[in-house]
Amino acid sequence: MKLSQNMRKLNMLLTLLGLTALYFFLQNRIDDSLEIPMIIGFGIVAIVSVIYGFSPIPERENGDKDKKV
Repeated sequence: MKLSQNMRKLNMLLTLLGLTALYFFLQNRIDDSLEIPMIIGFGIVAIVSVIYGFSPIPERENGDKDKKV
């Protein structure tokens, strides 16, 4: 089942809010040497989420109605 464009944007928004909350929760609890890798990891997840949230949903062709995706 494919997600509609609004569901993709909602997923992106919730992912970004979750990453922000997780960052503030872990900010003072982890070692300083792990803060940069954590920010890089969160950045990668955020970029993938934004790309997926704004990417167009491919249209099915006329002959693809019977095929399951």
